[in-house]
Amino acid sequence: MQKYYVTIPIAGHAYLSVEPQSENEAIDKALQVVTIDNVETWEALEEFNRGNFCFCPMPWKVRAEPVDADEPSDQD
Repeated sequence: MQKYYVTIPIAGHAYLSVEPQSENEAIDKALQVVTIDNVETWEALEEFNRGNFCFCPMPWKVRAEPVDADEPSDQD
């Protein structure tokens, strides 16, 4: 029987908290420290996109949101 090496594109989301001075700095810091351990959700895909259709799960762009100090965070 023939053996195959298969490369599968994966897409997902990593969640982590940082302590920056601004939203842009939060994004920069997070991109510098993110590791596979921060990945919370992922899925295997046959392809990322075809034409102008994206198969990746949303959100498709990095985002930063302030944490309300009164609410516990499940992303720490």
